[in-house]
Amino acid sequence: MSKRGPHPKLGKMEPPAYSLCEAVPEPPRWLSDVGRVEWREKAEELRARATLTTVCLSLLALYCDTYASYRELTDFIREHGSSYTSEKGWQAPRPEVSLQTQKAKLMLILAKEFGFTPGSQSRIAIVPQRDEAAERDPIEAARQALRHEQETNSLTSPGAPTH
Repeated sequence: MSKRGPHPKLGKMEPPAYSLCEAVPEPPRWLSDVGRVEWREKAEELRARATLTTVCLSLLALYCDTYASYRELTDFIREHGSSYTSEKGWQAPRPEVSLQTQKAKLMLILAKEFGFTPGSQSRIAIVPQRDEAAERDPIEAARQALRHEQETNSLTSPGAPTH
């Protein structure tokens, strides 16, 4: 049983700083051709926004694999239709339609995590790596903080005035 009463307050924790990818990494070998193309497009977009980190590469691979599966299912449904006639003569939905819906839902969840949807783009933030040299020089630290704030403002609200 859990203890009664309010939960203890935890101290404010700093989010960890992740290593940004300077270049777009090669896609995993196991991705299909469609998945590899999607990898290159999305990874370049994330790199340009300075949100491509080493930590997110596995999730990006999952997104790209899901996208490739979705496209494959869509092509199959286009070719064969969304329903078929059963042995008893009834019209029944193809199982691929359900799988396609599942893939679309997973893609949307992952797309929101990466900021690929309009509504999620304003919620994506990245914690820059700590620069020890800037920490020793307070003026350089202030410059970097101002640059980061300006970059964040330009990414989250285009056209908004910067400070």
